Amino acid sequence: MSASEIGTYEYCARAYWLERVQRTAPAAGTTSRLADGTGHHRAHGRRVAWQRRLAGAAAALICAGVLLLLVHAATRHARAAAHPVPVFSL
Repeated sequence: MSASEIGTYEYCARAYWLERVQRTAPAAGTTSRLADGTGHHRAHGRRVAWQRRLAGAAAALICAGVLLLLVHAATRHARAAAHPVPVFSL
């Protein structure tokens, strides 16, 4: 049983029984509401997929930024060790 079938049953057990068991055609207004609901679900699915892609891109950019900071700190430390600051005494 799919989630939509469970939803149909929870919304109206009689309509579920008529559609699935008795194989009767749904009422005239029902098909347009079902089509509207399907469209809304598809649009929501596209928004969720887009949000997941954005979250993945954000995570990748954060990792790249941390990596760049680590490389910068390492090269700065290496340059400082290669050229020590001269000590002057009087």
